Amino acid sequence: MNLSYSSVGTTTKLRFVYKMMWELLQITTLRTNSKIVGTTTFY
Repeated sequence: MNLSYSSVGTTTKLRFVYKMMWELLQITTLRTNSKIVGTTTFY
């Protein structure tokens, strides 16, 4: 019982961390894309 409970807690933490990482990745991608688009438009 104890093992399955801690495993569930770990899964929840991993999902939370994954969501945070995914949002960070999307923000970074958006910034990079806007920079690339801005550079392409400039040239």
